Amino acid sequence: MRRRKLNNTWRTLFFLWGVAIGAEVMGQPPDKTAQTAEEEDLKVAFIYNFAKFSTWPPAADGGETGVIRACVYGRIDFQRRLGVIDGQPVGARALQVSYLSNVTEIPRCQILIVGQLETDVLRVVLGATQTFPILTVSDRPDFLAHGGAIEIFHEGPRLRFKVDFKRTQHIGIKLSSKMLKLAIIEEGVAE
Repeated sequence: MRRRKLNNTWRTLFFLWGVAIGAEVMGQPPDKTAQTAEEEDLKVAFIYNFAKFSTWPPAADGGETGVIRACVYGRIDFQRRLGVIDGQPVGARALQVSYLSNVTEIPRCQILIVGQLETDVLRVVLGATQTFPILTVSDRPDFLAHGGAIEIFHEGPRLRFKVDFKRTQHIGIKLSSKMLKLAIIEEGVAE
């Protein structure tokens, strides 16, 4: 009996030690990890719905290839989750997620998801979109002020998005009224 009690004690200690090591390795409590995963999933859902509720000019809508290209430039926190929407239908086309390493690839995209970049690099990347109907999206603070079209942000515990409506009109992209009802609309905020 005493031996069994000792084995259970050791098992308990090893379990607690494993939990402590696991928590240290993970770097954050389980609730925060779950919240981060939820937030990443929500950002991916936003991207999918931006594709679904936007209309591009005929020459730029990806109709010839049968795809809408959602390109990623730079490191984003929800990058590993984008595979969920890769290949998903958007009307008669499919959403294709691509990862770019060169600014010269940007004109082939309909959506450009911009990661956390140095300000100089951000200017170059957004400059490469100026003459093309590319819907630029980021969760970078002040993204609209730098010339982006849609900025995902926190409003208290909620995740929301704001749209530079004049910017999207200027580049020829029409956003559905369903999407605009959920957005905070800002007009012409770029520097």
